[in-house]
Amino acid sequence: MRKMSAWMMIVGVAVLGLALGCQQKTEDPQAQAPQQEPMQTFPEDQVPPPEPQPTVSTLPPAPPVDTTAQQPAASKATKAKPQPKESYAQAKKSSRTYVVKKGDTLQKISKQFYGTTKQWRRICNANRKAVKDCDKLIPGTKLVIP
Repeated sequence: MRKMSAWMMIVGVAVLGLALGCQQKTEDPQAQAPQQEPMQTFPEDQVPPPEPQPTVSTLPPAPPVDTTAQQPAASKATKAKPQPKESYAQAKKSSRTYVVKKGDTLQKISKQFYGTTKQWRRICNANRKAVKDCDKLIPGTKLVIP
């Protein structure tokens, strides 16, 4: 019980101190807002007119739109709009054919048609049905060159 009463006294003194401190601050004449001096007014005949403001826009005004001349709906329909593509798949180029000769390889055929030996797989994939083994070509086989 003694400990509790000691704490209550400490809290009571602190609250009382805060309350007195707040009262002193509000009663302090320096803490009040300073009084404003009355604004000085001029007679209306001595007040200069406001300066004209510069205009912001330097562009000429837009011409009026003639809404009476409407175009017929048929003329709007005659304008051709681009139609979306049916398919975005790569269009097939005209296929060429080549008849395999003795000693031909897909690399040689690729060099002949494409200028590089690196397109041999493209030729092989296009002719999967006709060519069983891409390393061994049979003379007389017709190849499609994509």
